[in-house]
Amino acid sequence: MSRRRANPLSKNSSTWYILIPCILALLLTVGIYFFTLNKYDSTDKTIDYIASFYDNRGRLNDFENQLNIQDEYKDIRYFVTSDEISIYFGRVILTWENVDQLMDPNNLEHLKDIYIEIKKDPSTNKLKMYYKGVEIQRWVK
Repeated sequence: MSRRRANPLSKNSSTWYILIPCILALLLTVGIYFFTLNKYDSTDKTIDYIASFYDNRGRLNDFENQLNIQDEYKDIRYFVTSDEISIYFGRVILTWENVDQLMDPNNLEHLKDIYIEIKKDPSTNKLKMYYKGVEIQRWVK
């Protein structure tokens, strides 16, 4: 009489106790990766979206009120909280999790496409943001 080997994937096998948590961990890791990738990429795409409203002379043309900007210099503002840094460009919001992400050289170059310059004041170590050379008002949430 020969003994049959038990199927390692049978219903009563202990293999499932190892296999299911591994699959769940893999799916969670892939999900977090794509969420993070999409989050950083979406800010760049939002900057490109805003830049599409500028003409060759640097004038903002929002004829259909998609950005909801009546006065460029008053409707652009920024907030700095302990969690994030946000620039409100009319109804469009650009968000970064920390100062290091915001001050990334690639990000600073990309922000120049929508005429926003960011400088750090060396004496106070605070951010100063400028839109077309005019300081943007910092708001408090």
